[in-house]
Amino acid sequence: MFKRKKICCLTILNKCCNGRLVIYKEIKTKQIFVKCSDCEATYESIEDALHEKNPIKDTFEERVHVTLDEMKEMGYEKYVEEIW
Repeated sequence: MFKRKKICCLTILNKCCNGRLVIYKEIKTKQIFVKCSDCEATYESIEDALHEKNPIKDTFEERVHVTLDEMKEMGYEKYVEEIW
């Protein structure tokens, strides 16, 4: 049986006002990036996503969701909500 993993999302909505910002980590490089779940805008950093500046093209390969512990390490737990 599969166990569902919680996803960490920023509670702040993106400019499109429909999607949540989801934080990912590319497996190969461990690069953190942020992507809107609706309009798919992608940002290289959480700071850029929060200020809606410097969107980038999503060229990242295999990725995983950032864990809540990783979010705490970055100091962004106050923006996070866990969803299924």
